[in-house]
Amino acid sequence: LAHVPRDVPLTVATTHTDGPEPAVDLAARLTGRGYSVAPHLAARQIRDGAHLSDLVARLRDAGVDSAFVIGGDAAEPAGSFEDALALLEALDDIGHPFQRIGIAGYPEGHALIERDLLEKALVRKAPYATHVITQICFDAGATVEWARQTKQGGVTLPIRVGLPGAVSRQK
Repeated sequence: LAHVPRDVPLTVATTHTDGPEPAVDLAARLTGRGYSVAPHLAARQIRDGAHLSDLVARLRDAGVDSAFVIGGDAAEPAGSFEDALALLEALDDIGHPFQRIGIAGYPEGHALIERDLLEKALVRKAPYATHVITQICFDAGATVEWARQTKQGGVTLPIRVGLPGAVSRQK
């Protein structure tokens, strides 16, 4: 907290081993300290509509107005949400509770999902989102070409490019 200015927007990642609660709790605490925070909401970690409503209520009560909606890489879903689109539709059904919703883009592909399926999913998710955030990208040319193709495919949302930071080679 002493080293990050409050005008720097933050995201709080989630892991399939911990579930969404730690990310929601941290997002709430950081928002209470004056930060603009977008927690990851991973569809495959959320059990059902009641669980989603509880998470959203906790975020809204804390003043969190942004979320990054992803499918999540858990091998099996915890409940009824198979992918990000299902979660986005459920969020829409409960009143579109966030001012900003980011969705994932994959300029360099995804290890578990075919490229054409990623492209179709992005088109279907776009109406529920305010922007696309790419997964970490290492090839600028591939990222630019993906962004061009994404726009030509009808997705005109702003794209924020994920840049690699200091991570181990295994990650």
